Amino acid sequence: MSPGAEPTTLSGVGLTKAYRGRSGVVAAVRGVDLTVREGESLGLVGPSGSGKSTVLSLLLGMERPDRGEILFDGAPLTGREQLRRARQAVQYIPQDPASSLDPRRSVERQLREPLRRFRIPGDHSRLVRDALEQVGLGAEHLGRRAHELSGGQAQRVAIARALVTRPRILLADEAVSGLDLPLRNQVLELLSEQRGRNGLGLLFISHDLTAIRSLCDRALVLDHGQVVEEGPADRLLETPRHPTTQELVDAVPRLSA
Repeated sequence: MSPGAEPTTLSGVGLTKAYRGRSGVVAAVRGVDLTVREGESLGLVGPSGSGKSTVLSLLLGMERPDRGEILFDGAPLTGREQLRRARQAVQYIPQDPASSLDPRRSVERQLREPLRRFRIPGDHSRLVRDALEQVGLGAEHLGRRAHELSGGQAQRVAIARALVTRPRILLADEAVSGLDLPLRNQVLELLSEQRGRNGLGLLFISHDLTAIRSLCDRALVLDHGQVVEEGPADRLLETPRHPTTQELVDAVPRLSA
């Protein structure tokens, strides 16, 4: 963020979304309010089926809310130019990076694609190498394809692809789900470094309160499509007030005495 500039924000106001199923209409999200600000980190935590993925889809513009609206820098996301700015400034790290990578394209081509799409000026070769360097990968990975990457390398490439356009906000969907403990800790450390180095805003979506606490300033607890508790991430883990938060805390592995 430039000195004196207002921080970039992405907000959902009164987000409501329902789906029609065999048993009738099911409310996936009901009146959710949240704001992700440049320079801050927000955790969205909840059990499976709580509505986290629906909130993410709405924020990414993959679906439209039945009620409520998405705001970018305080204004509704309307108009081609504002949508273009938002899509460049807000980038997404998927839950399953390996499946999100094109198996036919090299790492270099996949990192060049968003630069081309958003017409980013400058030396694209240098920008691609810089993005890989930020996530701890070298030039030897440029020519590799998805099947030639380990799980950890694929995750890092996905993060590099999100960083290459120099966004202001990252949306990370269960970015450490299914990873073994050493790799999980590496990815959490990497995201934390990027926050500190680039002043990014981060929405970190997870069912894991310990991951939320390690990365996030504050957190929202979602259950049955509603925010049931919110506050500083540390406080939620140490003194949960809502039964859903307590269940998430109880699911955290404890070291035996």
